[in-house]
Amino acid sequence: ASVESGLASSVTISDRSANRLYFNQYGVYAEDTWRVTARFVLTYGLRWDLAPPPVFTEGPALAAVTEITNPSQMALAPIGTPLYSTDHHDFAPRLGFAYDFGGKQGFDTVLRGGAGLFWDVQESPIGNALGSTPPAQANAVYTNISYPIPPADQVPPAISLTPPFTTFYAFNPHLPTPRVLQYNFAIEQQLGRTQKIGRACVGKECRSRWSP
Repeated sequence: ASVESGLASSVTISDRSANRLYFNQYGVYAEDTWRVTARFVLTYGLRWDLAPPPVFTEGPALAAVTEITNPSQMALAPIGTPLYSTDHHDFAPRLGFAYDFGGKQGFDTVLRGGAGLFWDVQESPIGNALGSTPPAQANAVYTNISYPIPPADQVPPAISLTPPFTTFYAFNPHLPTPRVLQYNFAIEQQLGRTQKIGRACVGKECRSRWSP
């Protein structure tokens, strides 16, 4: 199919609603430093994060579902149900250390390291859903349709929460918060008063990364 032949292989007519939402995110952090010996220093801390689901202030809110483990039993939750439950257990410990091996003045060797848990946010997938799923958007898809498109087929479809849907994003009602473990180790060699060389290793491990 081609425009020259007067036939379009695929055409999508869309209608979008105006939506406004905001995320409330809170965090509390405490840290302390302990000089274990003259050469060994520990720094440790604990952070607590709270990231409730978004609040919609304008336009229809994204629809929540009852479950996603069994698609045949999945149903729309009552209007006003949050997209997912709030996780109150997002604690993130942090630990760092520095050890000075000593040596001739101006030529100290220091080993440093640290690790910490960091909780992520869920903004991006929700933004993607707002651009392609009811009640934020409705699509009508036509295949092998005559071109120019007949006026009757140019009318955008009505946005509705009544199945079937062309596209629908479903969020796990018990969605785990994405988390990242970050760590680093470094060794430094001082070369006089103004210079030093070092080598470092930095890494991270992601858990519970998700897309709706």
